[in-house]
Amino acid sequence: MNKKKFNAAVCGFGLVLATSQLTPAGAQEMELYVDTVTKQVYTEPGKNRVMMGTFQQVKKGSGQRAQRGSSQQAQKNTGQAVAQDNDLPVVKTREKKEWYEKLKIRGYTQLRSANTVGGDRDAVSYWPDKSVGENSSFLIRRARLILYGDVSDNLYVYLQPDFASTPSGSSTGNFGQLRDAYADIAFDQKKEFRVRVGQSKIPFSFENLQSSQNRLALDRNDGLNSCCRDERDIGAFFYWAPAHIRERFKDLVSNNLKGSGDYGVFAFGVYNGQGANRVEQNNDMHMVARFTYPYMFSNGQVFEAGVQAVHGRFVTSTGPIRGITPIMDAPAKGFKDQRVGVHAVLYPQPFGFQAEWNWGRGPQLNDTQTMLT
Repeated sequence: MNKKKFNAAVCGFGLVLATSQLTPAGAQEMELYVDTVTKQVYTEPGKNRVMMGTFQQVKKGSGQRAQRGSSQQAQKNTGQAVAQDNDLPVVKTREKKEWYEKLKIRGYTQLRSANTVGGDRDAVSYWPDKSVGENSSFLIRRARLILYGDVSDNLYVYLQPDFASTPSGSSTGNFGQLRDAYADIAFDQKKEFRVRVGQSKIPFSFENLQSSQNRLALDRNDGLNSCCRDERDIGAFFYWAPAHIRERFKDLVSNNLKGSGDYGVFAFGVYNGQGANRVEQNNDMHMVARFTYPYMFSNGQVFEAGVQAVHGRFVTSTGPIRGITPIMDAPAKGFKDQRVGVHAVLYPQPFGFQAEWNWGRGPQLNDTQTMLT
């Protein structure tokens, strides 16, 4: 689609507020795994290792000195492993929690202020950001509250509404709208194989999958972001990644290296194709596939490269565009929507780079902007 060119400078800032569930009184938690062959206990997943459970470390205070001769009896009566040396910590298993006690809550808010060089005389507008345009200033870009957690050994749930949405054609903002509502169903104890069902991000591109709370810029590039409106849709997606690679994906986010999160080494899925919170229009699902791998060098720096593709048919709206209502020249099930993309990321430790590119075709206006072809 041809767009009117404009020069604009946008300044912005983000305010991030987050909360999370903490362990009581500074106690440390650890997951322990037992090797089914050697019977040794480890703190990390690996080959032949089965999770024993999550354990909490408790320091012994005064009056809790263990007696060597009664350690076995204490273990039997209390269910805790008593150290033989009084200077060592006592490790005990946590009490079993109900599924609703495993849920956690967090959230964040981003506030933006923008202005255009030369003022509003050219009536500049930028569709992803309603703070850019005539007579605009401050904008709450995102206001999200997230409920998530492992409700069982094989089921993880994630619910994220956004309270900073603006309905199309409305001058009133800050409406609540669903962003994510999905469940991860794991097929093995290490959760290397799982299916994500519900409304969630489409595994296409690196930047689209990167959470807005981890990004330096509040908006994503048009070239990749235009493939999937709101980066999300309703569907089912299969993800696979070895346990140690899943841990690497997690570390790239938790260590503030601007990672995209865990969307598997390999992903494949089907989804409606009309965008988040939009009704299906053609009873013809989109398909997506993605492969990516984060390679770690001997110095600890990580390089990730991947390729992805989408295929389907998209039904466009027939509303007016700058006062013109274009004629649609498309089959009954919509226009072909096809893309192939590649990405490469050297994570900043302390310096890095990120590059993406995609090729494809989809609906566009003709040169006179009177027909969608």
